[in-house]
Amino acid sequence: MYTPATRLLTLLHILHANPGLNANELAERLEVDTRTVRRYVMLLRDLGVQVESDMGQGGGYRLMRGVVLPPSLFSRDEIEVLLQALEGIAASESDRQATIEALKLKLRLLLESV
Repeated sequence: MYTPATRLLTLLHILHANPGLNANELAERLEVDTRTVRRYVMLLRDLGVQVESDMGQGGGYRLMRGVVLPPSLFSRDEIEVLLQALEGIAASESDRQATIEALKLKLRLLLESV
């Protein structure tokens, strides 16, 4: 089950790894509507995260230069092992596919940053 806090952190990682995504693209990745994406962006700004947005065609959201996410507690090898383990679990846990996919997404985002 996703919580607003989980989605907010996921949004932060998505913006870090994929600058320039628009509200529709972010909504699809977060499995929410565009209004919720705008609310989450406002929450990030309220927390002091500098998010800039460009309006119109080709516009999107991005973290301002200098925004740094905390380092991962996992090494690259550890993240890769976790991803492999999740692949094995996914084969036998059909009722938890959404959770497993969410974990894999977060780990892939972490992998891009280490």
